[in-house]
Amino acid sequence: MDGIGALSRLAQTIVEARKIMRKSTVLKLNQRASENEEDKKEGPIEAIRKTFTHEMVIAICGPIGTPSHGVSEIIENILKTAHGYKTNYIRLSEYIKEYGRSKSVARDKTSELITLGNEMRAKDNAILVKKAILDIKKERDAVARDSGVYQDDDQDKDVVIRPEPVVSLCHIIDSIKNAEELALLRMVYGEMLHLISIHSSIENRIIEIKRKENIDDSGVFSLIDRDSGEELANGQSVRKIFPQADFFISLDEGTESEARQQIERYFNLLLGSFMVSPTKHERAMYSAFSAANNSACLSRQVGAAIAEKSGNIISVGWNDVPKAFGGLYEENGSGDKRCYNEINKICHNDDNKKQISLVIANELKNAGMIDNGNLEEVARLIDRSPRFKDLIEYSRAVHAEMHAIINAGKIAGQKIESGSIYITTYPCHYCAKHIVAAGIANIYFIEPYQKSLAAKLHKDSVTESDDDNRVKIRPFIGIAPRRHNMLFNINLSGQERKADGVFKLTNKKYPLTSISLEAIGTLETLAISDLPEIIDEGGVS
Repeated sequence: MDGIGALSRLAQTIVEARKIMRKSTVLKLNQRASENEEDKKEGPIEAIRKTFTHEMVIAICGPIGTPSHGVSEIIENILKTAHGYKTNYIRLSEYIKEYGRSKSVARDKTSELITLGNEMRAKDNAILVKKAILDIKKERDAVARDSGVYQDDDQDKDVVIRPEPVVSLCHIIDSIKNAEELALLRMVYGEMLHLISIHSSIENRIIEIKRKENIDDSGVFSLIDRDSGEELANGQSVRKIFPQADFFISLDEGTESEARQQIERYFNLLLGSFMVSPTKHERAMYSAFSAANNSACLSRQVGAAIAEKSGNIISVGWNDVPKAFGGLYEENGSGDKRCYNEINKICHNDDNKKQISLVIANELKNAGMIDNGNLEEVARLIDRSPRFKDLIEYSRAVHAEMHAIINAGKIAGQKIESGSIYITTYPCHYCAKHIVAAGIANIYFIEPYQKSLAAKLHKDSVTESDDDNRVKIRPFIGIAPRRHNMLFNINLSGQERKADGVFKLTNKKYPLTSISLEAIGTLETLAISDLPEIIDEGGVS
């Protein structure tokens, strides 16, 4: 019966998708500019402003074992009760389960859902969010109909929706796992999309996975590895998505009420309903994020900022090649000796590892373990092996943390002791020992870094747990640096803070990240234009 129902829903989805393609669902101004003289007098700025939407799209990202569903419920509750929003809750896992039922593989175990999700993405990496975009369009149309602003004469003509929705609407997508899913959502919804990444300690996640899955430790870590980043192009890649968030929250800081306070603060800032200033952590991480932009390293851009115990920032640093007599290369030109500007333009770390892999392969050949015909293939296998790729010994760049420590030593002396370092990426094991030696007490990071052996090699002095006798490594919590200027800069946000010389926040009509609804319908239509064909050819329900 489930299979028949799934096939029926599959057919319905194809019909609905094709209907939307046929009608184009182009959002129009209802020809007001040409039909209404009063509107003509408004001018283009006001006319465009009237097309701005209340809508928001929130995407949730959390590693396996993180209670993302609970966070989604908190968001729904806050938006409904405090801000009058109607919410549209979309669980991507339901699409996967529906697909499983259509194949008579109705399973709820996470490992099986990951496999089914990968199978769906084998047809199209963004298939799940394309289905979500289709549902978003359908929900907007339904809200427009209920509000009496939807016009359709039952003929095969364009649907016309007024650009000012009567109901504030927020779509919550729980949860995205693949980098192309995020890329497509950002291309369609732009600043209207808010990615919220949820941190939970590995200990708490293991407990939750064991409770839900009823598996042993080896099974738990196998699931964590698959969820974090599979080798498959169509696999899950949470570790790539997580650091790209607009807002980071933690479920390890206390009770659910503290998570609620974090989320309330974000929406108070976003919707202009309360005065919100950056925390000391947000200020410092923004400095680290800005510093990273100075780097021309071929591997990655990393930034660091060091704050003394009181929170004042005393130095910043970034990863790049050092130059003679102090400092790093900063200016482009003939004197710039960084890797990108050399004749062969190679990454020296990668090049040296390739040479070492050849040396190892030759040693194996000389020992009679491989023959000459396999030499190059063995060298390639060594070079591509995950553990070998993790080697960082041969980079020319000074790491961002080391650069920040050197700068702090020049200008701040002992102020570095008992202070904190903020890094855009989890520190490598080389930098960890320098951070410990410098007397820094706290390390905050955004992007996980699986190559790092910091906590393992220096477990006597570094910890990810709450231990005052060791240097603590903590995930960054708060407004992401990528959103800092838009949300905190009064000139960019357009938020008025006083009326007649007296403090008075006026609730904004739209979120600070609001954009015109005019283009959204067209972009959505483009994004899902091939959805019917994918469903037809791939059997993806």
